[in-house]
Amino acid sequence: MKITRQTHSQLVLEYRPWPLTIGLSLFILFFVAAGVTMLVRGDPFGLVYVFGGGGIGLLCLLVFVERLQLILDRQAGEVCMRRRTLRGYHQDVQPLNSLLGARVEISQSRGREPSSRLVLVFETPAGPIARPLAGVSVTGSGVGPAATAVNDWLGVAPEDVPRPRR
Repeated sequence: MKITRQTHSQLVLEYRPWPLTIGLSLFILFFVAAGVTMLVRGDPFGLVYVFGGGGIGLLCLLVFVERLQLILDRQAGEVCMRRRTLRGYHQDVQPLNSLLGARVEISQSRGREPSSRLVLVFETPAGPIARPLAGVSVTGSGVGPAATAVNDWLGVAPEDVPRPRR
């Protein structure tokens, strides 16, 4: 995640997965072009390339590519979490005074690099709850600095952010 605006009154974090989007688009283009070329030459196996390879790439594009935006606004007193995918747009607005802080949620699969996602912790009458910003976890170090930026902007120490219930 990248900090796109950081002032006393507003913090804006964004995640735009351009490399993944471009890579999957090229994957789709390759398989569709190969399949169409095979079909033009009279090989019906080209349909497998068009619908198999192109379809798998499109499915991955639909599932894994999402643009995320987190806006913390003191003047409006709001936390706005926006998610845009090829399937649609979703916005969740919460009161800023209920935001306790941000944590990094790490998941580890056997034999794979750990992945993480930014989780916002909100106070509710039932106790603290976690709201992940992203639908999928990402590898790399972009989530840690985002959590630090949120906590610093709120003036909260990371160890003071409670562990939410599941």
